[in-house]
Amino acid sequence: MTEKAKVPTWEELLMLLNDAKKHPNDTAWGIYRYMHANLKQMSSQEARTVLASYMKIPLPRPSLLHSCMLTVANSMAGLYDDFRYPQFLNLWGYPSCLRQEDLQRQTGNDGRTYLSLKEKTERTLQSYLLHHAEDRPSEEMSMIRHAVAVRVFTVERDGKRDSLVKLICADGRELIAEAQLFPCNPLEIYGQVFDASIIYSQKGNPVVTEIVASKSSVTDLFPTITGYIEHIDNTHGHYHIYDGMSRHFVAEKPQLALKENDFVSFSPIIPEKDKFKSAIIDKVIPFTEGIHTFHARRAKITYTDKEKGYAAWELLPQDGTTEVSPIIEIGTNGPSFTKGFLSKNTLRMTDNTLPCVGDEVNIIVFLKRSKDNVKRPYVAYYEKVIQT
Repeated sequence: MTEKAKVPTWEELLMLLNDAKKHPNDTAWGIYRYMHANLKQMSSQEARTVLASYMKIPLPRPSLLHSCMLTVANSMAGLYDDFRYPQFLNLWGYPSCLRQEDLQRQTGNDGRTYLSLKEKTERTLQSYLLHHAEDRPSEEMSMIRHAVAVRVFTVERDGKRDSLVKLICADGRELIAEAQLFPCNPLEIYGQVFDASIIYSQKGNPVVTEIVASKSSVTDLFPTITGYIEHIDNTHGHYHIYDGMSRHFVAEKPQLALKENDFVSFSPIIPEKDKFKSAIIDKVIPFTEGIHTFHARRAKITYTDKEKGYAAWELLPQDGTTEVSPIIEIGTNGPSFTKGFLSKNTLRMTDNTLPCVGDEVNIIVFLKRSKDNVKRPYVAYYEKVIQT
């Protein structure tokens, strides 16, 4: 049988398999031709059985035929969920049994350049591992990323509106993916963790090619901290949250009943380059617990104005130290403060009366940008310390 022989029927293939010891080369080529022509009509068990028969035939490797059978296996990996592709590659002898030609890209009759067999195999393996997390050699794979979806938005391209999704990886790297790649509708994407398969463009930019729901949760990828809901923008569905380090985060339409002045447990999502910090809220924290975990600061009242209804305060040393730790926004070179004011608005929100000069108070305080675009200490809550 020559390489240009016709495709055998199933009955002819069975005859070839029975005669494999006498005519190993003819049998192996018959297996390839039959599978290449009929793979989509074969059941997984039939395909895996015939492929196993080929692997038992003792033939020289590397070879054109052996490379052809690898292309068949690549197709099987996309057709049959129960085909253990990495195990096959090991039996096939990948990558040591690749020919030199298998490492080179090919130019077709249409002038287009096509991926080499090695590149196709690597992408097939990547896709397989994306869908079979249990077979991944490790959780940290350079071409498969765990990432949380922090924004779903639309762009206008070629006169059409396309939906895109912004993803943030655990290390802060950012990915942009087409919304149609996700295994759910756009309304269910935000705040969920996905495994994304990527390739790199010629410019070195990551391109998301395939996405599946991840077995990891947001808290597996990012820590949880305590935050304070300072403002809710109902127009845009934005929940503005501050943490104890004066960092400002935004949660988009969380699936929880929340109100301003609530303390929440959330995962801070901080991109590597983008300054927009996102929050994925886990739960609401009881107010008294929130005060403790947010780390209230001890301060002393230094001045009061009863007519205008405000008071001035100054931080006190804490935890047995003699130095005052200033209020700063962690990660920036911005200003630091040890003094500030209790506003009439804070007193109204906390149902407190104006304290007296010399009173010690516990305050929940962070830096917040004012209307003049300057960050200053903002006291969200205060309580008078009862001296014993």
